[in-house]
Amino acid sequence: MRDDDACARSSTVLEAERPAGLNRRQLLRAGAWAAPALVLATAAPAAAASAPMPPTPVFSDHFTWGTPTLNVYHNAIQLNHAALRYKGPGTITGTITISVTPTPAAGWIMEMHNPRNGSFALTGNQEISIGFAAHLPNYPRIPNGTYTLTATLTFKRTGAPAGTPNTSVSYAFGSVTQQ
Repeated sequence: MRDDDACARSSTVLEAERPAGLNRRQLLRAGAWAAPALVLATAAPAAAASAPMPPTPVFSDHFTWGTPTLNVYHNAIQLNHAALRYKGPGTITGTITISVTPTPAAGWIMEMHNPRNGSFALTGNQEISIGFAAHLPNYPRIPNGTYTLTATLTFKRTGAPAGTPNTSVSYAFGSVTQQ
């Protein structure tokens, strides 16, 4: 038997006698790879735990519309029975303006029938019915074309902190066509 074989045999015996598990080299190698993973693992929860930005309220968070009746007559465009229901917290006050586009050269005369002057105050789950007409000065025939009606609501919640800006949202009712 050669000396090399004896060394190989004694090495095999030593390996067999060692308890199962990691040796020092394996432990150091695993530790070197695990350190960056631990740093990354601890950084992620800190970022995830930061407070999320509150979502910007959207129109549907505060209001719902009933189905309006849009009519175009020889000399006027009318919006009737547009039920606006406020479903947000507290009481709000504000104004409603309606626009009709495109605007003829003579310009539209806007008449808000309900709410009067476009001003409103609503509490949670309260509803108003909007009535509106647009016509040209002296009521001539409206030019042929398609006209889009859009409502813009500008409102503020009662009791909001001083300096709180008004919220302004728009809602397109739809279009009517004069032929």
